[in-house]
Amino acid sequence: MAQIREAFGRTLVKVGRENPNVVVLDADLATSSKVTYFAEEFPQRFF
Repeated sequence: MAQIREAFGRTLVKVGRENPNVVVLDADLATSSKVTYFAEEFPQRFF
């Protein structure tokens, strides 16, 4: 399951690079869902 979450987080960053309209809204699961990668690269688009 950790591999799926890792892939999700990395893919979300890739999508964010390709589309500046992508934002992430997190409900306190950033660490487990690996969206922290997105937050680090796009802090202005992470809520």
